[in-house]
Amino acid sequence: MLHAADPATERAGLDGDFGSLCDRPTVTVLRPGDPALLPDAGHETAVLSVTVPPHAPGGTGAEGTLDWTAGGHAERLADALLAAAGKAGLDLESRLLWRETRTPADTERETGAPGGAVPGPALAGAGGAFLRAANRDAGVNGLYLVGGSAHPGGGLAHTGMSGALVTGLIVNGDDWRGSQ
Repeated sequence: MLHAADPATERAGLDGDFGSLCDRPTVTVLRPGDPALLPDAGHETAVLSVTVPPHAPGGTGAEGTLDWTAGGHAERLADALLAAAGKAGLDLESRLLWRETRTPADTERETGAPGGAVPGPALAGAGGAFLRAANRDAGVNGLYLVGGSAHPGGGLAHTGMSGALVTGLIVNGDDWRGSQ
């Protein structure tokens, strides 16, 4: 995790006072250690992600949305993410074979989620305002919930955790409470 140089500016943008993309946002870096995922000895697989405002056609940022299909925002942000990783000592750019930049506009187009919004993680915000549904539905025997709207919440890492929790419930029984 590479934290923003100016967290207040980054937070203001996500709260709707969004004039421009944060120059150095908080970046999550996922680097799997499985050798089968490496293209060759000189390269690696890495996913860089950052929280951004939702997509809206014509969105300028002032109202808390951004038109991710216009203005080159996505590519500029992708470049900034690589630069931030480089400044933190993780030189990915010089070893880059290819990159895919995905935005809220892509998520909206492919999933129908308004604005391409991904639910936040469970317990995010003051007082746990974004609690998610449990992974096992107590009212329906055998019904398990996985994904961004279930515990522990949205995003690639949290959704993977959600799947692992449900796997544990199915394999070990409904009384399973995780690794202890």
